[in-house]
Amino acid sequence: MNNSSELSRKNAISPGDSSTQNKLGFYPWHFVHFSLPYRKRESGMWERKNGTMSMIMTAGTFKDHTGRNINMLPYGKYARLALLYLCTESKRTGSTRVELSRTLRGFMRDLGLKWDSREAREAVKQLRALLAMQMMFTNEEELSDDRKHLTSCSFKIGTREDITFETNGHIDEKISYFLLSDDFYESVVKNFSVPLEYKIWADLVQSTKSPMALDVYLWLNSRLHQEKSSPRINWAQLQGQFGSSSDLSEFKKSFRKALDEVLEVTPSYKTRIREEGNGRGKSTGFKGIRLNPPTVKNLA
Repeated sequence: MNNSSELSRKNAISPGDSSTQNKLGFYPWHFVHFSLPYRKRESGMWERKNGTMSMIMTAGTFKDHTGRNINMLPYGKYARLALLYLCTESKRTGSTRVELSRTLRGFMRDLGLKWDSREAREAVKQLRALLAMQMMFTNEEELSDDRKHLTSCSFKIGTREDITFETNGHIDEKISYFLLSDDFYESVVKNFSVPLEYKIWADLVQSTKSPMALDVYLWLNSRLHQEKSSPRINWAQLQGQFGSSSDLSEFKKSFRKALDEVLEVTPSYKTRIREEGNGRGKSTGFKGIRLNPPTVKNLA
């Protein structure tokens, strides 16, 4: 293991760690560029496209605490928190086994949420929907002579669950666990997870109810740490990136609101992102977002 990988592993957050200063969380690169749904969907399939690549998410079936069969795609804020937890813990331990607190209070704490019994049940449901989900990635490249080159792979996120939540158990003890699939671990967690500052993530989780705000932060965190130029992303591209089913004018309002929430907890980003064209009116020219490279002051 190289030094940077070792540093990332040592700095990863762990359950029960009350200090989040300088700690890293990890989120799958694929879900930064192909976002989960924001709301519950009637359809059991969700497709996102980005350039030549696409990802199809297919809902799996699991039983809830009453024995009822549930077939749903993970969605919303809690699904994103659960995905961060799964990826961070698996990355931290270098294992497909992800352990959970023996209490629902501990589980909520590890997701970065305040205790609420109803929300805890919903968070567990989103976690289980996530683990039951099937993913398929496809890359379609145009070749010469009107030929296409198509590659794809598919796998389930989780393969096993063993869950027990107790009312009076010790919050830091672990008796429950999930197993991630080997394919998901190797193809997504191990090789394509994006580090983020957990303190910023935790602050945003507490200050927003918007899953789009979480996605915007994940996107900016990924892009701004690698940009050395000044790319421009128009509104149509942003709408495709963030999976909004609303019309473009409504999407712009939602995106601006989400961006404002992100910038409240990431003031250093304010000089790195700028809206151009104001996104309004019938004037010609570019309308969208420009990402600026870091200045000497940003790098200090």
